[in-house]
Amino acid sequence: MLTKIIRPLICILMIQLINQNSSAQTLGDDELVAQINQNIADGKYKSVIAAKITADQTIVQSFGALSSDTNEQPNENTFIEISSNSKSFLGTLAALMIDNGELALDNPINNYLPDGVTLASFEGRDVTILDLLTHASGLPMMPPDYQVTDEINPYRNYSQNDLWASINAFIPTHKSGEKWQYSTFGTSILAEALAHSKGLTYFELLSEYILIPLGMSDTHVTLNIDQRRRLAQGHNADGTKTDDLLSQGALSAGSFMISTTNDLIKYVKAQMGLSSVLSHNALKLGRKIYRTDYMAGLMWEKDAGSKNVFNFGTAIGYRAFIGFNEDGSAGAVVLTNIRYGTIDIGKRILDSEYLLND
Repeated sequence: MLTKIIRPLICILMIQLINQNSSAQTLGDDELVAQINQNIADGKYKSVIAAKITADQTIVQSFGALSSDTNEQPNENTFIEISSNSKSFLGTLAALMIDNGELALDNPINNYLPDGVTLASFEGRDVTILDLLTHASGLPMMPPDYQVTDEINPYRNYSQNDLWASINAFIPTHKSGEKWQYSTFGTSILAEALAHSKGLTYFELLSEYILIPLGMSDTHVTLNIDQRRRLAQGHNADGTKTDDLLSQGALSAGSFMISTTNDLIKYVKAQMGLSSVLSHNALKLGRKIYRTDYMAGLMWEKDAGSKNVFNFGTAIGYRAFIGFNEDGSAGAVVLTNIRYGTIDIGKRILDSEYLLND
């Protein structure tokens, strides 16, 4: 008799527990969730995975399907190309090196380049570390001397020697530090110069200072066969599938890395001060605003009047957003496998008062 009473109670309790766990894994913003689902229904997204991070908990919610061929949703271990989010890692690396006394923002970049490689000055003004970190070097988006032969993947074969040659060939038209001009070329020069000065590859340097200390074992510049099985299929903005990952060769530091939600959560938690592995003083140095014309930190951005610090990247078939509040109260990771969106989602996660665009 007692058993007949207890069994139904246990079943009811288990159902309640499942429901509690399911509801806990939602972003807790009905308007945001509804908009993401509507955008998926409209074909603007294929899939989205979003993480809301606070000191108390991390909530991860998935939406949609990885492609029209499957019902599989992205999970915390799905690989996504994060594109220019990679620049924030360079900014963090530089901040850590500055905090260690290994680097100074006003140092000329030529101090770190190999013999025989020189970035030309203009009217006696050398390009500095700060110029490169805040996109004020005067360098263009991409190296102007390189002859592109592959329109789909133009820098696949761009080597380190090509980069050194591009540096020597560059002729500036104005002083560095004068104006903001986005430059993957400049970012890559800084990354490769710092790596050269340490006798390492850039990814080895990044691993030593950031990835290994934070346990980010799923952040890469190449994937092996087993890892590629976890790579989300990329899509163009019109919903058609992309052929393969974009390879940027020696420009990868400024525009190419592959990571997962789990790994990026570790990175954002460190930026929020929820992890003591990386120097908090260095991380604060990285998000300090150095240019008010673009609210630019060391590869971090900030909207005027906002406490949100963020970076986003757009690849051929992917888009990624990472950000956090200056006070460490909230963090966000938003990844999608289509060339669209994520910025509104990330900013809304960080600020519930942020107005969503249609």
